[in-house]
Amino acid sequence: MAPRYVPANTPLDFVKVFIEGLQGEARASALRAEKRLRECPTLGKLNAELNAVADELGDGVVEVTPGPREGIVCVTLRPEHGGHVLARAGQEPLLSGSAFALKFDATPAAASGPPPLRVSTEGVWNLAQEGLGGYITAAPLIRSGAWSVLPSLELGYGLGGLLGFTGPAWQRSHLQACLADRLGRHKVRLGYASRDLRTEDAAMLGFPLQSSKTSISYQFLNSYGTETLGGQVGLFGEVAGLLGDVKVARAEASWSQRGALLAGIWQVSAGAALAKPLFDAQMPWEERLFLGGVTGQGVGERLFGFKPHGLGPLKREERSSEARRFGLAYGRGGLGTYSTAEPTRVETGKVDFLGGDTRASVEGWMRWPMPMGLGLYVFAFGAAGVLVERRQVSEPADILRNIRAALGLGIGVPLPGGGHLAVTYSQPVQAVAGDRVQAFQLSLSLNNLL
Repeated sequence: MAPRYVPANTPLDFVKVFIEGLQGEARASALRAEKRLRECPTLGKLNAELNAVADELGDGVVEVTPGPREGIVCVTLRPEHGGHVLARAGQEPLLSGSAFALKFDATPAAASGPPPLRVSTEGVWNLAQEGLGGYITAAPLIRSGAWSVLPSLELGYGLGGLLGFTGPAWQRSHLQACLADRLGRHKVRLGYASRDLRTEDAAMLGFPLQSSKTSISYQFLNSYGTETLGGQVGLFGEVAGLLGDVKVARAEASWSQRGALLAGIWQVSAGAALAKPLFDAQMPWEERLFLGGVTGQGVGERLFGFKPHGLGPLKREERSSEARRFGLAYGRGGLGTYSTAEPTRVETGKVDFLGGDTRASVEGWMRWPMPMGLGLYVFAFGAAGVLVERRQVSEPADILRNIRAALGLGIGVPLPGGGHLAVTYSQPVQAVAGDRVQAFQLSLSLNNLL
């Protein structure tokens, strides 16, 4: 068919933008571009904006297709087909937190019939969970603009706790159907998961070592502004219990904001999470909340100055200390969750932190570029968090006694999307006897910690 030439001043009724598979700064750029594209009044203006967006996305792809009727144009912003390395963070079914991924995208050709599928295979290395995972995702390519919800089907398998630093070894598999809005901000998942804990630790024997879970979840993630002036907001909610033996409800919220001040860049982030077993069921270890660590942990879980899974409710009830901690603050209390016939003493340092059901944390830092260049910067930070078991909290003082806090300095390099890789030194200013503190740490965050 011969090409049809359309005048540049042809008016547009609506430009429908789809964002698929982009991560980090590329995703933030696409979200900023969406408003500009949507407000284009003519084809000529749209063509100029599309050229500018293609430059901003770098290795990304801009696809343009006709809409369901005259006056509507559909634009899709996505990664280039083929293999590419991703850095991502967020609530994923198998491996939540910061992760590096190697992903391959392909679109089989279809001469006629239903829309072709976009098939993606992805291998994931998760830092916070010491895990490896693999995904296969299939999604129909619907470009007519008649759909505002994009469906997909995903199959995944993962292994975690491989090094033994953050908890017991485990394996999980899942199958899920997902509905996402055209900008990828909202996602609803209906999924089934099978989990196995691989441990002989006596402290873990009170939890089911095998469990199956059917759940429905909702996730919201929005980026705004630029890499140096903007932020992100994330929400996650999940209810499980229709089928399988896991009956629990979870809710999490996270937020980060950054800006410029005194020739440097500042960022403040906060997170909170709640988990509740339903119908008097036991909450599996995989559903419990943890606090501590800065190598890949996301907002809410990350806490400078403490090791991963290094604080919180224990397998024993003995947890009190009147002794001054670190010369700056008193650490008292600590909520025990489980007791044993022969409780482990604090002095041995051999304690088992089994997580809690309520968590909150806040973190702030300020960074300045170093004069030697090389992209390095120095930064100062402060962080505080609390992790408790609600059934053991009888008064506000119980929460105050379990707050942990730390101050410190670091040297690092910024990463695309607002994260960083840094070496830090922390001084805990509030801790509880038995906490696993860690002065020097390797801090890694991706995509502004969300």
